[in-house]
Amino acid sequence: MAHDVLGLALAQAGRLDEAAPHFYAALEINPHDEMAHANFGYYRMAQGDAAGAEQQFKLAIANTGNRHLAAQMYADLGALAWKRHDIEAAKNSYLESLRLLPDQYRANLNLGLMFYERGDLPEAQRYIERSLAIFPTSPGYLALGRTLHSEGRDGEAAAAYRRALALTPDFSLAQQESKALTLPPGVR
Repeated sequence: MAHDVLGLALAQAGRLDEAAPHFYAALEINPHDEMAHANFGYYRMAQGDAAGAEQQFKLAIANTGNRHLAAQMYADLGALAWKRHDIEAAKNSYLESLRLLPDQYRANLNLGLMFYERGDLPEAQRYIERSLAIFPTSPGYLALGRTLHSEGRDGEAAAAYRRALALTPDFSLAQQESKALTLPPGVR
């Protein structure tokens, strides 16, 4: 436990190379330490080792009875799968994460963004709106605006962009999308 805490403190201070030996030590003492696996997974991810991170996140899930930790690990697996363009694995990981803990704004938002990219606008809107109900964010409102615009619902899209800008007035992407709605169709 002491190695977990020290390793995490060092990692949070940006001292990853000093944190790694503590994560190793925690796993040597207890190979079933779910937090050590999770922390080591984040270390691997920070080092650009997606496969190593995935392995550690799966070990954290296998060794935990904590649904919050398991939900976070599944969400992280979803992000890794999405990054490598394995959309089906990403979707399944996000859905498992939400099955365990439905009120995760980031997992809902990422799932909505994935559906948007795939062109499934009703599902995109559903998950993005869930995300916003949990925790309103400028990126969430931007995603909702883009989804609504893609559905031809420009008035609602404009309202979503205004909400994004109300939260973050200098959010340039929301400013650009909002401005684009006012341009004639041939100019967009």
